[in-house]
Amino acid sequence: LEHDFAMAWAGWLVVGKLFMALINTGMLPLGVVNVITMVPLMYLDYLAAQDTAHFSWMLWAWMALDVLVLYFSTFYRTNGPGSMYSKLATGIFGARLLSGITLFVLNKAPFIQPSVDFYSDPFVVAWAGWSLSSTAYILLVNNKKMSLECCNAVSTAVNLAVDYYALGHAKLFDTNLIYAFMATDGIVAVLGVLGMNDKFPSSLNWFVGRVQKDHLP
Repeated sequence: LEHDFAMAWAGWLVVGKLFMALINTGMLPLGVVNVITMVPLMYLDYLAAQDTAHFSWMLWAWMALDVLVLYFSTFYRTNGPGSMYSKLATGIFGARLLSGITLFVLNKAPFIQPSVDFYSDPFVVAWAGWSLSSTAYILLVNNKKMSLECCNAVSTAVNLAVDYYALGHAKLFDTNLIYAFMATDGIVAVLGVLGMNDKFPSSLNWFVGRVQKDHLP
């Protein structure tokens, strides 16, 4: 990548994928995963803040908020649904997501320099879309209102939309790689949908047992 603007979005995307991979292993609690991902996220925010041609001073505010998530995830790491670290992470990543949505809707946002024409570069738009999908994922997982399977399905559904957008700009992307992305995203989305309703297997077992009982001599 030669474009500093695209590199920033790509970096944030990689951190989001790291979060997704760690949380889906089930080996680490959410607070620990937050701590691990906040460190590289702060560094990436710092690098992006140096790109004053594209990003505004608000990137420094993002860094400060990331420090808060890191602090609370480290020292207030309880697992209840109302945990302080998860509430804080939900609010902060919600603000980041809202800023990103604003950029997509209005072609401008407070964290972007006013002179930047976001939609003029489809390469950046695609990376930003994938990055925002990861931001939404971190928000949903920390919010603890959805199952992990549902969070996976929602995030990968957005990824599939961005993958399709990238296919429309074949001169900028390796289409074979994009097709591979779509395949993996589709698999994760399907697995997420199948795992969302944990009542289905028990209902099916009840139905099969009922049928067998009705047909016993």
